[in-house]
Amino acid sequence: MPTLKAMTTMKTIQRLVRITISLLVFTAAHQLWAAEEKGLYITPDMQYEYAQKCFGDKDYSTALVEFKRFAHFFPGDPRARQAKFLTGKALYHLKDYNAAKQVFDTFLYPFSEEPLVVEAYFMLGSTYGKMGKSGRAETVLQNLLLLTDDTKTKDRIHATLGWTHLKRTLEMDPTALKTAETNIDRLTPSGAQTYGKKRLKETITTIKQEKGKSPKIAGAAAVIPGMGFLYCERYRDAAISFLLNAALIMAAHESFDEGHEALGGVISFVEAGFYTGNIYGAISSAHKYNRNLRQQTLQSLEQDLKHPATLPLFTLPF
Repeated sequence: MPTLKAMTTMKTIQRLVRITISLLVFTAAHQLWAAEEKGLYITPDMQYEYAQKCFGDKDYSTALVEFKRFAHFFPGDPRARQAKFLTGKALYHLKDYNAAKQVFDTFLYPFSEEPLVVEAYFMLGSTYGKMGKSGRAETVLQNLLLLTDDTKTKDRIHATLGWTHLKRTLEMDPTALKTAETNIDRLTPSGAQTYGKKRLKETITTIKQEKGKSPKIAGAAAVIPGMGFLYCERYRDAAISFLLNAALIMAAHESFDEGHEALGGVISFVEAGFYTGNIYGAISSAHKYNRNLRQQTLQSLEQDLKHPATLPLFTLPF
């Protein structure tokens, strides 16, 4: 039978075991709670860096949400304004141009030389361009030109407008080349180096000296089926047009000659359509030839100015 001393010792050991287990359980629970609390806590740096990473990975939908979340939870952070601007850029990349426009609009007034304000003008112009409102896009840049005193910003505007109007020469706009040259000539020596003024001027000279095809001559030549296409160097189309029209004319002549007036009339009607198409096609081919020639010139320019620093932010559609 255990002695009183032994029983007391066993009870003491049992008590110590229970206390130790309780301490272990409490410690584990505290660590778990602390880990959970730590996992839920997000710093401004963590939130902003994650949003930037999504934007850099071109995951614009997620970036949009995360930048909005940053601006909402950390409105006092110095980067909140930058986050708002980047929501506009995310919307722009998502092609939600109306929403992007509303964001960029908020940065315009009052005007300052703050980089975000200046970038907002360029992004707003680009947004209008994507919306097909090229007139408004140019107005935005012209307004910025009047407001800014910064030489680099002015150079960027002139380079953007110059390149834009060079692209418009693809539509054979008679004023586009002159407008492009005017803007390019306004570049400062520093801007001239940054945006490749020498190469741009060479392109303008090349365009002026281009030996394109005259739509009027092409149309006149097409009086003889196929000759208009031949003038435009579309030899296969020229042969097809000549043979098809010749065959229909001969078929119509034989029908009338053999007394089949109704058949001859039908063939003549069909031939009239092909003949008219031959003339219209020749004129269109001249325009297409000139456009392709101009496009090759501009593509060569774009390849030469492929460094990001030498290209304007955007070009306007036309």
